[in-house]
Amino acid sequence: QQLIPYFISSHPGCSEADMAQLAADTRNLGMHLEQVQDFTPTPMTVSTEIYYSGYHPYTGEAVYCAVTPEHKQAQRQYFFWYDKANRPGIIKSLHRINRTDLVRELFPNCQDFRAQERHKNKKQFNEHKINDTKIKAIKQKPRRKL
Repeated sequence: QQLIPYFISSHPGCSEADMAQLAADTRNLGMHLEQVQDFTPTPMTVSTEIYYSGYHPYTGEAVYCAVTPEHKQAQRQYFFWYDKANRPGIIKSLHRINRTDLVRELFPNCQDFRAQERHKNKKQFNEHKINDTKIKAIKQKPRRKL
């Protein structure tokens, strides 16, 4: 018998970083997910109450919920990491949420990531070089006598 995993994205309380980590975990398990559903509010559930109010009814704490189609798609895309069409968006999102460690985990042979890292390191080096030059110029300015 075939085991078919079924996941729900954009569940109240789940962030984009959570979905990215889940994608990395399922990849490490050798899973290529095919059936993923966005969270659908159903009556009489705590998660639906959280979804509509933004607060947990028992604790009163604010809970993040992906409500807009853009936020839902941002979470959903991670489940289909193996689709080459999703790769650029996933890499960009992982950089945005500061989870570049997962880029290496999801795409170990990705040349785009290596090029971006080299560019980022070169840019940081140049910024430090410019800042050092400015500091030296400021220090070398002759002071006026009063």
